[in-house]
Amino acid sequence: MEHTGGFGVFRAKEPLMPYALFEKEYRLSRTFPTATDVWRCAEDCGLVIDEASGRQRLDEGYAIKPCPPDGPEAAEPAQGW
Repeated sequence: MEHTGGFGVFRAKEPLMPYALFEKEYRLSRTFPTATDVWRCAEDCGLVIDEASGRQRLDEGYAIKPCPPDGPEAAEPAQGW
């Protein structure tokens, strides 16, 4: 979609790729709109490690990765994972 009205060109954004928490190649969580949302859930579950340098990282073997969206049944707001 493109609109060239008064304030310049407007282009509809492509749908964003959601993210989820993975352990190796297995998806552990529902999808979230941003990687930051997944990080917050990983923190809530105790999967974020504080390093001596002050940085944080996911526990060994876990990763936040983009993935296909959940099915239509997941479109409703969900609590937690």
